[in-house]
Amino acid sequence: MSWYTQKLDVIRAHCEEFGRNADEMIRSTDVETTLLRAGDDPEELTKRYRRDQTLAQYRTHAVVGGPQEVIDTYGRLIDAGMNYIVVSDLPGIATTDILEYLGSEVLPAFR
Repeated sequence: MSWYTQKLDVIRAHCEEFGRNADEMIRSTDVETTLLRAGDDPEELTKRYRRDQTLAQYRTHAVVGGPQEVIDTYGRLIDAGMNYIVVSDLPGIATTDILEYLGSEVLPAFR
């Protein structure tokens, strides 16, 4: 999260320099998210999205985990100053069950 905090600090400094209120800006990020359910294989689910990266390398810029890990990661992004989180590259996004799982297990933490 320090990367996000650092970038937002740079934006705030530029806004201050030009007399703009940084809080009026929309701060968003997209997060490659693999929401795991019991029994899911993270190696298999992320293979298409990782390209030539190992799972450990992929996890340096993507969240791969169960609902609580996703909630914790999104919470840290919000704490760092993000207004919006765009969920991207969600394995299974073409099926409604993964969206329902995200909606029932993760999103209520942010209402």
